Amino acid sequence: MDKAIIFGVYDFVSFHICKTLLNKGIEVFGVNIEDIDNIQYLDEKRFEVGRNSNFIENGLADWEKKQGQGNRDTVVIFSLFDSYMQNKEEIYLEEKVTGPILDYIERNNSKTEFVFILPIQLLGAEGEKVHRGFLNHVKGLVKKTHFFYLPSIYGPWQTETFIFQQVIMSDFQQKEIYKSNREWTIDTIFVEDAIDSIFEIMDINVQGSFILESGKKNYWDICASYLKLEQNLIHSNRVEPFAIDPSVVKIQMKKITPISESFLKQKNQAGQLYGSP
Repeated sequence: MDKAIIFGVYDFVSFHICKTLLNKGIEVFGVNIEDIDNIQYLDEKRFEVGRNSNFIENGLADWEKKQGQGNRDTVVIFSLFDSYMQNKEEIYLEEKVTGPILDYIERNNSKTEFVFILPIQLLGAEGEKVHRGFLNHVKGLVKKTHFFYLPSIYGPWQTETFIFQQVIMSDFQQKEIYKSNREWTIDTIFVEDAIDSIFEIMDINVQGSFILESGKKNYWDICASYLKLEQNLIHSNRVEPFAIDPSVVKIQMKKITPISESFLKQKNQAGQLYGSP
């Protein structure tokens, strides 16, 4: 891979992917889909990556104007994971967003590899519209496609739509803690472990659809109990499992960062934003 284009670069999972690629010395074009005024902790995130000469940030309109025929192998990373958790996934189905992306791919399809980062819920009935439209269109255009379906993901920069981040932030802010009915409570993975697995699969040049799993039974519940989450919240909005197409390959984490270590990283990052509790 010579360069990467990441749409929604300041979203939780996308931002971690961006930092991982920059650490590998890859040139990253970060494209903002939404109004940047709505991005939480934008200044702090820019500070983390903006000093890296391999990082270039653009809004969608500016990025579209600058695109032409590419001459380098490029990985395009498109995540619906965070937008789904924030009930904003419809923006990624609008023509004003998908149009420029599809135009770019059609001009550069021989040199483009496409990576979708998706919530596992989109393997169920509610993902039918997404799969039938934009995802299948891209799959028919590019030389390589990877679909990574994620359970709940936690770690530094997790948004407060996830209950783990709410519990951690309760040391700094007095807010009601609630669990979204969109949060996947069957499994969870630390963000750094998930991204390591994603790049490992890409490095061995395997295409297809993959579900990432912790490999630990009731791991979301175990993490929730570690954070001393109240039992009524643990059991509220319980996600019901559904049948998954057997062609989607299940990938268990080879590495699981210990709960104490992973949540310490998340708590320390919250402390940097708000000071010691």
